[in-house]
Amino acid sequence: TITFLRLRPRSTAKMRITVFGAGSFGTALSYKLGVNGDHHTVTMLTRNEAVRDGINNNRVNPDYLIGAKYAMPENVSATSDVEEALRDVEMIVHTIPMQSSFEYLRAKKDLIPHDCPIVSASKGIHSETLCFMSDGEFSCYIMNVGN
Repeated sequence: TITFLRLRPRSTAKMRITVFGAGSFGTALSYKLGVNGDHHTVTMLTRNEAVRDGINNNRVNPDYLIGAKYAMPENVSATSDVEEALRDVEMIVHTIPMQSSFEYLRAKKDLIPHDCPIVSASKGIHSETLCFMSDGEFSCYIMNVGN
């Protein structure tokens, strides 16, 4: 028998979520967040303008999850503007591969609200440090560089 413990009741409050990355995993998680949390606003942060425009204009990522079955819900949008993506954000889902996470997060750390939870969905292992994103010391180091 498996017992699930719910720590707090499911909230119906609207939440602003930003997904760092619009690759296959970032796109899939954005899609699921949009479909399963239709009252939330999901913003994908991408450096690729074609992906941004594909999501905003055609509701698909032209590189991943193509087709009507995976059309992005209306509550999912994409931007290439970091400040726009982080404006009033309440939760961040980080999907950038581990190898690129250090530089990616370091460039954005001053714009990320200090009380904003970051859910790491990063894959891989850093080739130099052999750290995973879940290694606490490495994660703290990334967010505190320059402080």
